[in-house]
Amino acid sequence: MKRIHPDRFLLWAFIVAATAFCKLSGPAEPSPTGVPPAELTKWEETLREAGASAVELAKFEDLVREEPPADLASFEEYLQKTPPLSFVRILRSILRNEKEAVPSAIFPGAAPVMPCEALRRVSIPDGTIDSTAIAASDGSCRVTATVVHPPAHNAIGVFIALPSKGWNGRFRGTGGGGYAGGSIESLNVPVSKGYAVGATDTGNKDGTAKFALDAHGKPAWQRMRENAYVGIHDMTVVGKALTQAFYGKAPRYAYFVGGSTGGRQALTEAQRYPQDYDGILALYPAIARERYVPAQLWPQILMREANDFLPREKREAATAAAVKACDGADGVIDGVIGDPTRCKYDPTALVGTKVGDSTFTVTDARIIRGIWEGPRAHDGSFLWWGPTPGTDLSVLTDTGGAPPMGKPCEEGLDWFRYFGFASAVPTPSSVEMIDAVMQWVEHGRAPERLDAELMGNHGEPVRTRPLFLYPKVARYKGIGSTDKAVNFISNAQAQ
Repeated sequence: MKRIHPDRFLLWAFIVAATAFCKLSGPAEPSPTGVPPAELTKWEETLREAGASAVELAKFEDLVREEPPADLASFEEYLQKTPPLSFVRILRSILRNEKEAVPSAIFPGAAPVMPCEALRRVSIPDGTIDSTAIAASDGSCRVTATVVHPPAHNAIGVFIALPSKGWNGRFRGTGGGGYAGGSIESLNVPVSKGYAVGATDTGNKDGTAKFALDAHGKPAWQRMRENAYVGIHDMTVVGKALTQAFYGKAPRYAYFVGGSTGGRQALTEAQRYPQDYDGILALYPAIARERYVPAQLWPQILMREANDFLPREKREAATAAAVKACDGADGVIDGVIGDPTRCKYDPTALVGTKVGDSTFTVTDARIIRGIWEGPRAHDGSFLWWGPTPGTDLSVLTDTGGAPPMGKPCEEGLDWFRYFGFASAVPTPSSVEMIDAVMQWVEHGRAPERLDAELMGNHGEPVRTRPLFLYPKVARYKGIGSTDKAVNFISNAQAQ
């Protein structure tokens, strides 16, 4: 995909699968978004059924409206690969990130020392400045650049946004998601908070896995390196150079924030270029991809080998039974398994029970247990972890048709073509984590705990829980609302 919203990458480490979202059909009177009204209505109805609120649907329309007509096909493809419930969660995350506080200014009154267009004359290593412009939406200076590392000819696109006023004295790098190195849209929220901010496509213009092979079907090693780590470093070097030129002083602090692929990029920055950033927030890093991506196909393999494609009712029954069995381990019954790694529920207990129009069988139980255990070799040796009991299995075990057949995960299939899970539990707010990293870097205060939030259907927090440094876990005090983090302590404190 060519263009990616700043928070779309928040999803991709967890769920990438083909699902039945609406396709654009025949011509119709265009809506203000450029999408035929009937199709826009179908999309919105699908999201509404998944729990989207009016505010979230309005944000969805904003996203569609921001897509240039030439990119609507790519946007449609993204929707087709994203489960509706997951996309609703993305919308909620976007709205929540927009509430990120504006950091205090390190250089009060700092202002540009040159016009935006003058940045065209800035010299950057192995690259050229392609364009400069003032964004109509926020007045920031937007710069695009291209970096090429001879003798390779792959062009790495770099996108920089610089506040025309209110610069907070910091530079912020952003990461990508899936196979995409990053996107120009990821600049919008950080620059609105006063950051000089950068992003890059890492040379992978369409964001698919195809970049891994050259025109002759051979591994494109240089493109892989650029996607893995070179492109992010290039973006950082260019971004800092333009920031210093524009404001007449270098940023006091630099931060990198990324999740999924962006989380992996964050770790490679820390390992390969530790001088680039003062603080790095690596969210759910997509590391060991050669193992976890193929592992997404394991549930489909189990069902295919057994010729038993589990219907939705059986998958949901197993998940509900696991939650019921292990829910109270954290001291409160609230529909959430506090530490799913310790849940030892055996789905054999469901054998013989009526589920929907059929009966839960021994084979069903064996498949569910195998999914939770994760991929194993023929000799039974460990290959990778599976989703923990209580995880929503709807995507990795997706089926369709009559009789039902498996619908394998597209990301896993792409891995084999070109390179050889989310559940409703509280998760930390990236806004809070960014602030925690900033406090750690600038004031030496390392976080002892973070409060996670579960967002409701209207984007409001309906449950909060504390997260502690591993191996500590949250334990209910025994009094007060079980939906409030204040009523939980660490298991170490409880002893």
